Amino acid sequence: MSYYVNSNSFNPYENIALERYLFDTFDGNTILYLWQNKKTVVIGKWQNIYEECNLEEMNKLNVLPARRYTGGGAVYHHLGNLNFTFIVDPSIYDVRKQSSVILNALLNLGIKANFSGRNDLEYEGKKFSGNAFLEQKHACLHHGTILINENKDIITSVLNPKPSKLETKGVKSVKSRIINLAEIIPDITIDKVKHEILSSFEKAYGACEKIDIQSSKYFKLVDTLSSPDWLYGKSPTYNFRSSGRTSLGEIDFYIKLENDIITKIKVFSDILDASLVPFIESLLHNTFLKDIESTLSPLSSFGKEISIIIKSDKV
Repeated sequence: MSYYVNSNSFNPYENIALERYLFDTFDGNTILYLWQNKKTVVIGKWQNIYEECNLEEMNKLNVLPARRYTGGGAVYHHLGNLNFTFIVDPSIYDVRKQSSVILNALLNLGIKANFSGRNDLEYEGKKFSGNAFLEQKHACLHHGTILINENKDIITSVLNPKPSKLETKGVKSVKSRIINLAEIIPDITIDKVKHEILSSFEKAYGACEKIDIQSSKYFKLVDTLSSPDWLYGKSPTYNFRSSGRTSLGEIDFYIKLENDIITKIKVFSDILDASLVPFIESLLHNTFLKDIESTLSPLSSFGKEISIIIKSDKV
């Protein structure tokens, strides 16, 4: 048995809350959840909103800030964008299979796209979908965006990607990196894409039952997701800062050093594995600066990358 859930809300806090509710109450039956938000920038769980977003421009354009439960980078949502979520049992979790649901749906519409890099769906080298993931023992979640007919000028004005991130893609701006599906097929619509995704989902996972979630329990999460503490966090106290790009993504350290001991540490990152950030913080807390590399040895080569960044860059 599989389920299809379609949100009728455009409120980002309600939609992310419903997604989390579906994940937390997962009963083993695969779920496809489709949803859209009004103008919103959604950042990854461990990103620094002040670094990733142009908050002044967002305020002018009435763009809401939101933070999700998964890792990865910042994305812009509006009604020219469709969001999808797969929630599946860990025993059958397969990013490629889930992605193929989207890719096959687009192929039926005449768009031959592909999965690229660590988490993107692309058409001829240009990105139209960024994906993120959450894996726990009871369930795995894979969600992403699909740019169908969105205003790229607004996307460029509200997002602040680090230059090193663009350099790895060989581009100079967000605008030159992304593509709307409407640029490929002008008469494409959200409804057409939804129809094909649902059809592709049923071919991959069997006939599904469309369900409406009436429970008010997930609304309890809305207050948390729209609270300043969740959205902005607290400004870290530090006297040492270092940042850089690793094989897993951008990473930014705010560290308080006392006698070369890390007494406080806050990590911001777009790393896809959201569990890594608190693990790194726990490893480095109360560690001597000179012992960083050995302390991070459980992370293998990634730990060495982190050690090099921290030791070579002071702000």
